[in-house]
Amino acid sequence: MNTRFLETLVWLTRLRSFSRTAEKLNTTQPAVSNRINKLEELLGVKLYDRSARQFELTPAGRRIIRLAEQIVDLSGELREASISDEAIDAKLRVGVIEIVTMSWLPDLVDMVGESFPKAVLEIGTGTTGQLLQQLRQDEMDLVIIVGPVNEPHTLSIPICNVALEWLAAPGKYDCTREIDVVDLSRMPVVLNGPGSSGYDMLIEYFRGYGIHNVPSHDRKLVIDCIYSLGTAMQVVRTGLGIMALPVFLFNEDLREGRVACMPVRQRPPNFTITACCKEPVANRLIHRVIDMANAAAAACALRYDPSQFWLDQRANQRINFDDGAQ
Repeated sequence: MNTRFLETLVWLTRLRSFSRTAEKLNTTQPAVSNRINKLEELLGVKLYDRSARQFELTPAGRRIIRLAEQIVDLSGELREASISDEAIDAKLRVGVIEIVTMSWLPDLVDMVGESFPKAVLEIGTGTTGQLLQQLRQDEMDLVIIVGPVNEPHTLSIPICNVALEWLAAPGKYDCTREIDVVDLSRMPVVLNGPGSSGYDMLIEYFRGYGIHNVPSHDRKLVIDCIYSLGTAMQVVRTGLGIMALPVFLFNEDLREGRVACMPVRQRPPNFTITACCKEPVANRLIHRVIDMANAAAAACALRYDPSQFWLDQRANQRINFDDGAQ
């Protein structure tokens, strides 16, 4: 049996769209329909309900899809086991948040290029919410975001931790006196926009202390939709507001006195940078890139204060990818 027919059924079931399946498999919609029709002829059953408004497997299709997924995964592992890293010419779509772009992404790209010289690495950037949605829709193969992520059929592996501090311009705000989070909430706090990395985390941080309205709406100027880390840095430097940001990216500003840490008694939570991909993971390149991401983060950690940027100890308890991907 042609495994391409089974692979087409697997992706059609996941994407529930003939056009998206054709795009995923670099073919045409008629070719997708033809493969499914031939598979039905070979198996002697109808695999999907043609009367349904959306793509829906028949009972026979639901029985077959589980075995089809196993065969497709094993076929992929067999092909990969037969070639060396240097010969792999696959394309890997990787999405990363801005913190990674501004720190250890160059190290990761260099490592991948050295180990997989024929592979194509497509890098996309976005917020945690945007990238996670792209992973769900199979528009990304691997995303490196703020986690952890608790979703079905999704592998979530912690890479490193990043300390956040409330940062402000010392020329405009008193950064010498310790304050309470309630006092902070009355100041011009600027939050990242909904769906951005860490937005939900900071909302829960304030709610944990009984504060449900940040920033308050009795101010003349309210800024609460920052999505760019570069913009956030400028907002803090110019004194437009106070933000919880990864302090390791501000070391030069801190030394020069352009910004300072606001001594808030209740510190903001740390970011856990996490690598996420769909399960099961049969692609050796994904496995190896996750390991390289950990190595790149480890190299980055050596350049910063360990209280600002450190590896996640749970990374040592990861699945042994080499055993499962060969």
